[in-house]
Amino acid sequence: MMIRAFSAMENEKKPYPDRVRIRLILTMGLALTGLLTLILALVFADRIASDFQDGFYVGVGSGLTVAGIILSLMNLRLLRNAEAMKKTQIEETDERNRFIMQRTSGLAFYLLAFLVYVALMVAGFFDLTVFITLCGVFFLMALSFLVVKLLVARSC
Repeated sequence: MMIRAFSAMENEKKPYPDRVRIRLILTMGLALTGLLTLILALVFADRIASDFQDGFYVGVGSGLTVAGIILSLMNLRLLRNAEAMKKTQIEETDERNRFIMQRTSGLAFYLLAFLVYVALMVAGFFDLTVFITLCGVFFLMALSFLVVKLLVARSC
């Protein structure tokens, strides 16, 4: 869903097959990012502080790689099958589905911002490093919200 949102943000005026091609490039990038994460985790396994972190990096790298490959194959299938592409285009451009996605994204962002804020307040009593990290996360969330809002407003 996120890849669909990113590929549609500036490209709604482009023909649907072009948007699917952009999505294909993004999903291949996702697979490469996962592969790079996996390779780095395996190469630098002796420098990673704990087994948990090592397992986390290997798991995330593997997951992103597999997800990127599967999504790339799905996009390739769409590019080769006009009937499936037409069906997917109708689903994606349906106003109800778009409204649900926009509403869900907005509510999820606000819920996440609230939860980060609560974690920030609690962490302040226990660990300065976690507190500062959460301050950075909260700041980046607010900044990304403003940047995306400006981009969307400019494209309308």
